[in-house]
Amino acid sequence: MNEPIPKEQRNIMTSAVLKAFDQPNENKQIIQDILTSGEDLLVVLSYSSLEELKRLNPNISVMKSNESLNKYRCIIVTCLINKASKSNCPYDFVSRVFGPNVGIDEDPVTGSAHSTLAVYWSQHHSVDNPLVPGCLLIRHPREGEKSMLDLTMQKNECI
Repeated sequence: MNEPIPKEQRNIMTSAVLKAFDQPNENKQIIQDILTSGEDLLVVLSYSSLEELKRLNPNISVMKSNESLNKYRCIIVTCLINKASKSNCPYDFVSRVFGPNVGIDEDPVTGSAHSTLAVYWSQHHSVDNPLVPGCLLIRHPREGEKSMLDLTMQKNECI
């Protein structure tokens, strides 16, 4: 489902993503991974808190006009929460979803994006689900931190 960007395109895509978030090219170390998932682009950042992700400054016009980015339906930006530094944070990961090419600058809760995120984080982060043994439960903030979206992975499917 999640396919890595080919090595020969990675530098171009990294520069495009940095431009889309008004980051200088020197900040390329913040991008941990870039993958495609169907029509979406998944960008994993080395950030470790919701506050850092909130500070990202999306440049919607760059997302719409950049030929490396405007072919994607959505750009999903995500990071893993560092539990050691935020022990009271109930989330495993956080994300922001941008879909200016389909008329949605930013969408707080996108079902298809969360399915992509569940697959990615289930492969890169393990959390035991006390409700369904043998399944992964990922806790994720929903609609501006006021509620949570629980994503459960079972046999490589988000349920």
